[in-house]
Amino acid sequence: MVAVRNLSVGRYVETHSFIHQLDPRTKLLGIIIFVAFLIQATHWGHYVVLTLYTFLSILLTKIPVLFFLKGIRPLLKIIIFTAMLQVLFSRGGTVYWQWGPFTLSEVGTRDSIVTFIRFSLIVMMTSVIGLSTKPLDLTAGVSWLLTPLRIIGFKVQNFAFMMSISFRFIPTLFDEMDRLRKAQESRGVQFDEGNFIDRMKKLLPLFIPTFVGSFYRAQELANTLDVRGYDTSINRTKYRIMAFSLKDAVSGISLSFLWISYLVF
Repeated sequence: MVAVRNLSVGRYVETHSFIHQLDPRTKLLGIIIFVAFLIQATHWGHYVVLTLYTFLSILLTKIPVLFFLKGIRPLLKIIIFTAMLQVLFSRGGTVYWQWGPFTLSEVGTRDSIVTFIRFSLIVMMTSVIGLSTKPLDLTAGVSWLLTPLRIIGFKVQNFAFMMSISFRFIPTLFDEMDRLRKAQESRGVQFDEGNFIDRMKKLLPLFIPTFVGSFYRAQELANTLDVRGYDTSINRTKYRIMAFSLKDAVSGISLSFLWISYLVF
């Protein structure tokens, strides 16, 4: 079992880098544009440019690359499984091997490689945003992006508040699960032994206490908010004022180079 502490969701690493100093709205818009470019990529040159852009972003965070690789590790099996489905069920081009509904073809192999690259780059770029942005700043950026939804009556402020709480408690739940795992291992439980069903049974002592504990924390937080008279219908001012800077303009220009690469290739 991969230690949940390797997950980078909700964790923030301060390095005072160029990426850290960007406005959270710039980062969120950047990841949306990056994913759009990634989905529209049709040439291997596009993937080379996008991969270089991803690793350049990682280097600019001044966070060790190993930290990002550990963040991918818990999701690696899911990414490989998704890629294998492309290999076995996509057909087209030269057929290398076939058995019943399973086919190993030229198109399937190419699609599996593309799927693996896309998922890996998305996870790594998402980690760049998560590790370089404080949860509250990230919540403020999402709230700003969702502001137009107020026209249809969507309560953006309540959604942003729920997001801030979620980001706050995700690392706490992961750390608690990690402590439970170590406690079980000290009692002789081997999570990496046995078949799939046996491993899932061994995970129940981890998930059930964590799941129940999250409800207790939610109830305690709700009681605390009620005691302090928190009202979701009141419009509040913002303590952190977001402002675009020259660094955000430079980041926007860098995204334009991705668009130019699409024209070149």
